[in-house]
Amino acid sequence: MGNGRVCILRRPVQARFIEAHLGPKLQASAYAETKLLIFDQNRDRLEHWAETILSQPDVAQYVYGSAIHWYASTTNVYGDVLERVHTRFPDFDLIHTEGTIDDLGKPAPGGIGDPVGFTETNWFNNDAFWWQRRATDWAYTASWAPKAEDHPMYTPVHRYARNIIGSLNHWVSGWIDWNPVLDARGGPNHVGNFCGAPIMVNLETQDVYFTPIFDVLAQFSRTIRPGDQAVTVSIQDNALPEDALHVGATLSPKGLISIQMLNTQTTALTVSLGLLGHHAVITLPANALQTIRVDLSAALSETT
Repeated sequence: MGNGRVCILRRPVQARFIEAHLGPKLQASAYAETKLLIFDQNRDRLEHWAETILSQPDVAQYVYGSAIHWYASTTNVYGDVLERVHTRFPDFDLIHTEGTIDDLGKPAPGGIGDPVGFTETNWFNNDAFWWQRRATDWAYTASWAPKAEDHPMYTPVHRYARNIIGSLNHWVSGWIDWNPVLDARGGPNHVGNFCGAPIMVNLETQDVYFTPIFDVLAQFSRTIRPGDQAVTVSIQDNALPEDALHVGATLSPKGLISIQMLNTQTTALTVSLGLLGHHAVITLPANALQTIRVDLSAALSETT
């Protein structure tokens, strides 16, 4: 999706390349501590690559885990795929290595059913764009896309927060954005795939725009730190629409739990938060990401 050069190898070829060349060379070099990730593509195809490469001990000995992207769907995190891969290969990490608001402002190609909606406008210095369903991707209403229904128009903030929460809930141990800083158009990009970014800069006026995506990533980054562990959560209200509420939690080594709650609705949600036998009523503002932090150090020390 960016400007770098990528060498794409088919599954058996990548396995042979790792076993016979890359793995041994890395292991014998000054970069022996380098962590090697396979795949580096969309989540919907992860299982086939993991099975081909990680099931071979002579290859897997050189591999740290799998790198995944989000472009197979604007809404689906593919938690079922991540769960199956983790269950099959629990000793290998899953790391999200690329996600962005791609095809930003690009004219619709042939076969797009909604060419006007496909071409976004007015995203610079306009927070409303990032908090509303105005973004589209490469397969939005495309007649040639295998599953166009997986690529509806979406809210950029929701896509980021939903994917990060859902990924951490399904064994993903790291999440990396694509481009932290781009120009006001969403470039530079040599293939015309202009993208949104946490920070966008008007090169003519020198105006720097910190988009709401920056605030969302900052909120996660400040409250989920290296060494924290994901905690199992569950939503027990079946009356909510499927995409209304997303919840994830992490626990720090010192006993600080951070609960991330995304409300995608246009109205506030009132929820009862249960934790270690205690309950609190929480009101989540409409269309918002909220973090609740509780110090559990005393409670955890009593149970150990």
